Amino acid sequence: MVERVGRERATGARAAASLLRRNRDFRRLFLASVISLGGDWFLFVALGGLVIEVTGEAFAVGVLIMAQELPVFLATPWAGWLADRFDRRRLMIACDIARTALCVAFLAVGPRNLWLAYVLLAALSVFAAVFDPASSASIPNVVDQKDLPIRRLFSEDRTGEEHVGITRASIETARYARRDHRVRALISVKFGFGLAAGVLALVAVFARQVFHGGDVGFGFLMSCRGVGALIGPFLGHRLAGRDHERLIPTIATALAVFGVGYMALGAMPTLWLAGLSILVAHLGGGAQWVLSTYGLQRLVPDRIRGRIFAFDFALITLSLAVSSLIASALADAIGPRTAVVIVGGLALGWAALWWFLTRDVRATPIFEGCGEAPIEQVAPLTLAVE
Repeated sequence: MVERVGRERATGARAAASLLRRNRDFRRLFLASVISLGGDWFLFVALGGLVIEVTGEAFAVGVLIMAQELPVFLATPWAGWLADRFDRRRLMIACDIARTALCVAFLAVGPRNLWLAYVLLAALSVFAAVFDPASSASIPNVVDQKDLPIRRLFSEDRTGEEHVGITRASIETARYARRDHRVRALISVKFGFGLAAGVLALVAVFARQVFHGGDVGFGFLMSCRGVGALIGPFLGHRLAGRDHERLIPTIATALAVFGVGYMALGAMPTLWLAGLSILVAHLGGGAQWVLSTYGLQRLVPDRIRGRIFAFDFALITLSLAVSSLIASALADAIGPRTAVVIVGGLALGWAALWWFLTRDVRATPIFEGCGEAPIEQVAPLTLAVE
């Protein structure tokens, strides 16, 4: 009975609020991530609106997203190594100080020097490449002892551990992901999500050119995306079960919902209905992102967790960069409505293919099945990026 109650406490808004109230370290990390992520998306709304206004081309927005995502992929080999080699808290603070200075420089961006926005965004992403895996890898280390049994502190001393070089660390990461089918499955779902997430490049196009809503319309559509990404993880955790025994089916369903939502966007006649379809899409997008992240946090030991998350972010940023260019080029060539249906269909197709390819993982409970047994337990509260 006690075990059942503990499992019930692991999910839901009430348990999340309780954890945030009681655990100061986790609360600070979570709120800082919310503020930082919110700033990132406010910046994207401003830059996306400026780019589409100056150029009038969807492809220019796609290049903007590529400038944001590609540096993360290129920085992965040393970003994950840093997250496992040094104190993650100090690493995140240093990255945010550097990003603050870069953000001030955006005040100089205007229609006549639009190129500067691309350069500054790429520079921001280099530091995000270090911050994001360090943040995700740190969450299991700040959960209160009485909530779930963990064995390390957030600022644990790693000076006594053996630290390998960047090249060897990257090879070890790839081997680990290939050996544990569960880890491979959770990483690959985000890669497929990224192949369709290029539809984000089309949101500005729909707001300004399809519905003629201007920056206000763009902000409205992005806020709908944010609401969906906020609510989706709570729904996903509830659907996944008390001990997340239905994690894989829930992730597959969530990815399919993301695809269907954006396919529906192509047929929406008004800005309000477009916002509703985007909200529904990101109910699924947010759920699959957080559930797959949660699975990795439970499965991967601390010694390699930073590198695994850096590898995870690298795959999705690469696929997202490519998808953004393709989606935006399609929008310029055949129109945004047809383009968004095609790219949304990619997400639906990947969900079906991923469901088929993960049948061996679904054969046993994910936290008890093939590969290495889970070492640590973490609270399922984390931040939905998508």
